[in-house]
Amino acid sequence: MINALCNYYNISFTLLRCSLDMLIYGLLYQCLSQSRFRKLLKDNKIKDDELKRLIVTITKFLNENPEELTHVEETSAHIFDLLDELKLNKLAPKPASVYKLLSKCGLFEPIKKPKRVIARVYGKLSFNIHEHYSTLDVGRAVTEDKEIFEIPQPFLETSARDYLQELQQVLELWRVSESNLLKLTF
Repeated sequence: MINALCNYYNISFTLLRCSLDMLIYGLLYQCLSQSRFRKLLKDNKIKDDELKRLIVTITKFLNENPEELTHVEETSAHIFDLLDELKLNKLAPKPASVYKLLSKCGLFEPIKKPKRVIARVYGKLSFNIHEHYSTLDVGRAVTEDKEIFEIPQPFLETSARDYLQELQQVLELWRVSESNLLKLTF
């Protein structure tokens, strides 16, 4: 948020997209480390081959290795050791496949239409990351009729407002999903 308030909008949107990625994949790995969630994940129809391979391989390995199962359920971070051991650390399931699956497992309830909400936020943040001319700080200044060579840099109210709206959505997704994860875990 400090970057947006310091007029570094492009950096702000990029970091926010990274935060959303961390939320989505972090939830997936946390779910993979708990048997209750692995069953939910495995029981869903999954079209993304990499996501399916990840879930099936981890589940099979843990079913065949009870000591690893105990370890990963006690220390969820051990899932990353297993990903390395099983050579799954290079898999990159599509973000949309991951958040759709997590939505089916109820991690974003009571958000209405969470798949649509996440798709909208993810899409907007992705557009900003891929540096379309209108999302560069200079392009934003031109769009908002500000002088781009002023010192100090001009405050771009519309860009700041857009950033804060997306930040609010990401924080709400984070709060709701973590709360649901804790409820379903304990």
